[in-house]
Amino acid sequence: PISADNLPTAFVKRHCDSDLLFQSEFEMLPEKFKDRSTYASDAPENMHKNRYPDIKAFDQTRVKLSPIDGIPGSDYINANFVEGFGGKRTFICAQGPLDRTVTDFWRMIWEHRVTVIVMLTGIEENGKVKCAQYWSDEGIKEIEKQYTVRVITAKRYSDYVVRRFFVEHTEDGITEEREILQFHFTMWKDFLAPDQPSWLLRFIKRVNEHYVSDRGPLLVHCSAGVGRTGTFVAIDSLLEELEKTEEVDIFSWVAGLRKQRNFLVQSLKQYIFIYRALLEHAQFGDTEIEIQHLRDHYLQLKEKLGNPEKSGMVLEFEKLGDVIEDPKTCCVGMMDMNVAKNRYDFIVPYDCNRVILPVSPSRDHSSYINASFVQGYDRSLSFIITQDPLDCSVVEFWRMIKEQCISTIVMLSELGEGQTKCQQYWPSEGELMCDYVKVKFVSQDIGNYFIKREFDVINVKSGDSHRATQFQYLGWVGQPVIDADSTASIISLIECAQQCQAQHPTGGPVTVHCSGGGDRSSVFVTLSVLIQQLKAEERVDVFQAARYTRSQRHCMLQTPNQYEFLYRGLLTYIESHNLCNMGDTQL
Repeated sequence: PISADNLPTAFVKRHCDSDLLFQSEFEMLPEKFKDRSTYASDAPENMHKNRYPDIKAFDQTRVKLSPIDGIPGSDYINANFVEGFGGKRTFICAQGPLDRTVTDFWRMIWEHRVTVIVMLTGIEENGKVKCAQYWSDEGIKEIEKQYTVRVITAKRYSDYVVRRFFVEHTEDGITEEREILQFHFTMWKDFLAPDQPSWLLRFIKRVNEHYVSDRGPLLVHCSAGVGRTGTFVAIDSLLEELEKTEEVDIFSWVAGLRKQRNFLVQSLKQYIFIYRALLEHAQFGDTEIEIQHLRDHYLQLKEKLGNPEKSGMVLEFEKLGDVIEDPKTCCVGMMDMNVAKNRYDFIVPYDCNRVILPVSPSRDHSSYINASFVQGYDRSLSFIITQDPLDCSVVEFWRMIKEQCISTIVMLSELGEGQTKCQQYWPSEGELMCDYVKVKFVSQDIGNYFIKREFDVINVKSGDSHRATQFQYLGWVGQPVIDADSTASIISLIECAQQCQAQHPTGGPVTVHCSGGGDRSSVFVTLSVLIQQLKAEERVDVFQAARYTRSQRHCMLQTPNQYEFLYRGLLTYIESHNLCNMGDTQL
């Protein structure tokens, strides 16, 4: 077993040399067992019920349905019972139903009194059907006159959907009704692992907030019911072991799972992800805060408890430096031909999420711009963070606005000459030509906190045109650091940018720029994401939101002051929108 304190060391050691020790450990996991058979799965009458020919249900642990007279194999479904930590919880690990096994799937749910379903696959992935849709998004789904399934509510969050099903079962003229919850995680591709452990940890927490173990097993399925399903069950069980014993034996646990259903935890990436998730939990714990506790949490962080030098806020911020991330390359931005296009040599976009422009025949090395895509609350590429345009990159800036169809531009820097200020890159009147892009001034409106300008951006080759709105923020002018008292004006700016974006549903990402595309931009983007989380979930995770922003571009959220601004901004938003009395999250 590995103690909680030793998880970082154990992870780093296995991660060296291209995951050499992870690879050898994963390859030692058992795949065949002498005391396990699959006669039911191999029976001729059942073979067509298996989604994949090599994924079978062990006879010793398979879930049995009530047999139907005269129908051979009617007790069969490709699913197994799996025990959780300490034997207190039972899971059913199942394949995603086929069209021809949807009735069996609902029979299993009903007969084994399942009240919570965890779904970890899409209906379709990469053009292939991975799971039959066993409910209807509109109206009622009738299943062979025995069951009717109606969706009462469906609520979408950042990376999962919660559906509440109303199910009726009729037999011998008697109708019984039940409510069943489905938690559908939508950010997990087959054979792979989610981008961030915190996403799945938060999802597991949501499931456990609503699952009561004495009300039947927890049904977990993906497509085959082994890879993603096994990873979920392993993490959920090992989290409990970690909480109870402060140590985990990951290898032994996964080996034990495989004896209950074949191939549980299917890929090396998934096996490594189990370590990452447990490491994450051991290092940082649960950092979510419900809305009604946010002010008290903030006031606690401001105190110097047990450390005369540093407040809780500083200590929480410094934990961001303990995050173990895989290194990312910045090769393109560091190429000789592109170096002059970077305002600072230490803020260069990662190759994996940089904005790539189409090559322009009239300009050399024209595909590079110092700009990064950054994910929003819903995990889509909702933002672009970029540096203030330089003399040599104004043309690329406007080409990006046109090519990405950007409707909303947020400028957080001061206007002026020099390294730290932004030159005027737009026309005050008339037009500006940038290669094949014409920028036409439309209007200007000067407000208390920002100047709003509108431009028509035209591709002169194709004639295609769209309207772009620029918000030039005035609240941080002359401030060497971000002013914590300016939260109200930043909230106002965020809301105006969101309203502008909502008016252009087909528009590209919100583009945010400051001097190097670092500190101010990262505060704006992270606070925007947190406000969206607050509105959707009535709770926030400042630590994880900051951590994820920092993982997407250099020099994001670099000081405790910037980190505190996120808390201050959220509290200002709650007060200004009278959200102080919001209760627990309603599904």
